[in-house]
Amino acid sequence: MPRIISTAMDTATRKVVTRPGYFIQIQGATTFRWCTRSDTSWNSMTWAAQPVTVSGTGSSGNGTNAPSLSIKDVSGAVIAAALSGDFKDAPVHIWVMDRNATEAGDPVLIFSGAVNGISCDVPQRTISITLAVAKASSLFSPRLTYGPEVGVRTTIPRGTTLVIGTKEYKVERR
Repeated sequence: MPRIISTAMDTATRKVVTRPGYFIQIQGATTFRWCTRSDTSWNSMTWAAQPVTVSGTGSSGNGTNAPSLSIKDVSGAVIAAALSGDFKDAPVHIWVMDRNATEAGDPVLIFSGAVNGISCDVPQRTISITLAVAKASSLFSPRLTYGPEVGVRTTIPRGTTLVIGTKEYKVERR
């Protein structure tokens, strides 16, 4: 089905210069929800402003690209959670967003995985977190018939081989 975006998101995506932000959720014993822009309410939850730098969000083409997070922890709560082991293998989700477009369907999930490693610089109050992509075997792709009724105007020709990660898929039609 086609994705419906708000008027605010449509306006944001038409700008020549954009300043995207991120919603970041780490689900350890305590769930941290951060926004790289300002305190924001989205998806019926409050996302606290946190100075987080997200890097490595581009696509590697093989489904193995994982971003990393660099966090300036002013309060010390994040370092305390990290040092107590709260983030060990914790699930992580990252959405990209525009600060003026935060209706329910506007932010786009760009990463789903887990914490892979943490390093803390306690005197500087900074944390670096490396992430790992969810295993490919756990990803789900719904089986749909693509065509104009689901918003697709061009289809891949029969017999085309698609390479996704280390797997090859041959396109067939019924």
